[in-house]
Amino acid sequence: MPVYEYHPRELAQISVLREARGLDLEQVQERSKMALEHEEFVLTAPQEGGKLTTLDIASWHRIEWARIAHVMAKQHMSVTPRTTTSA
Repeated sequence: MPVYEYHPRELAQISVLREARGLDLEQVQERSKMALEHEEFVLTAPQEGGKLTTLDIASWHRIEWARIAHVMAKQHMSVTPRTTTSA
């Protein structure tokens, strides 16, 4: 049985999508702004060449937050509400 290995970029997208569930446009725009600030902060740190870096991950998070905010603004929509399960 084949095993699928996620690319680090896919993992970043999945983590942002999980966090975005249940947020409204204003909250998503705030997270997008925070992701941009984090990326700018990481840019000031020394980088290791040839390796997956914190900057790569920060950039992918920023791009995903910006994408979600753009779609929500354009479509006047919200992200699917979080569902809670009772144990």
